[in-house]
Amino acid sequence: MRYYKLDSVNHHCFQVWKSDNNTWQDDIRVKAAFFLQARDDDHWMRYEYMKNGQHSTFNIWKGDNTWVS
Repeated sequence: MRYYKLDSVNHHCFQVWKSDNNTWQDDIRVKAAFFLQARDDDHWMRYEYMKNGQHSTFNIWKGDNTWVS
């Protein structure tokens, strides 16, 4: 998953990699990345902070009950 753009109504748009045809799909649009927390069975992702005022930093949940940047 990757950040794609900020749309005209201030939503963060993300793309998801589709491996069966090697393309990026415009699948996720959220009001603010700060509130993004996605779940796929055992995998979680959440926003952590803005690094150097330029880069959104996300955490991924590991099976040993820890968040990894």
